Formats: sequence, structure tokens, C-alpha cells
Amino acid sequence: MGNQSSRNTNQEYNQYPQDPSFVLRPFLYLGGASVNQDPNLVNYYGITHILNLAYEITPNMHLYRNRNIQYKHIRADDALNYNIRNHFEEAFEMIDDARRTNGKILVHCAMGISRSATIVIAYLINRYDMSLNEAFDFVKSRRSIVA
Repeated sequence: MGNQSSRNTNQEYNQYPQDPSFVLRPFLYLGGASVNQDPNLVNYYGITHILNLAYEITPNMHLYRNRNIQYKHIRADDALNYNIRNHFEEAFEMIDDARRTNGKILVHCAMGISRSATIVIAYLINRYDMSLNEAFDFVKSRRSIVA
């Protein structure tokens, strides 16, 4: 009976092998918009907060209305000249809220490569006193597509 239970758990996990990536256990995930679009995936990972940094990804609020999920959409453009620093404090407050309430937050943009990764890296620098290189390497070790 124990084998069947563990086999079912492994099958469930294998449905979602790549997205999102765990950055800080137990509360911080980094991913792409595909997670935001799939309420089953949000439930599977126990996500309680979603921070959407993709200007071009419209929030699907109807997916989360009755699920008690905190949702924030920061319309960050995916352009070299875009100053994402303008959103650091607002994003950090959302991440801190998830941590303070023992929640789990998904920070995402379209692909989970640059905008959301930048916010997570800046958060690690600001809240965990990491250097830029340490924070980048740390996040890259958990989500290899970060650039």
C-alpha cells in the first residue's frame, strides 16, 4: 500500500517537473506565466500569493476569486531600458507578506527568465544581504534559464 501512495505522489510531481522553481524553501517560487494560468498547479504547490510582473500577461482573477489567493499585477515591460527598480519596494512588500503569513508566493513574468528573476535577485540582496553575484548564482542554481 505504501508503494502505491508514493507512486501516486511521484506521478503527480512529474506532471509539473519544471515550473515553478523553488528559490527559498518553504515560501518563494519563481516561474513563468504558465503557472499563473493553471489553478491546479497553483493548488498543487500551495501558492497563496501571486506576483505577476508581466505587462503583457492579463491577470485571470476569475481563476482565484474564491481561493483566498493574494494577487498583484505589476506591469513591468520586458525592455532593456525599462527601470524595474521602480517596483522593488512594492514587490518586496508582497513577498514579505507571504513570508510573514507562512504563505507561498509565486513571482512570475512571461517566462520566468528576466523580470521576475530580477525581482527575486533584488529581494535576496535586500533582505538576505547577498551580493549581486551571490544572489544571481543562487537563483540560477535553482532555475537554470535565468538570464
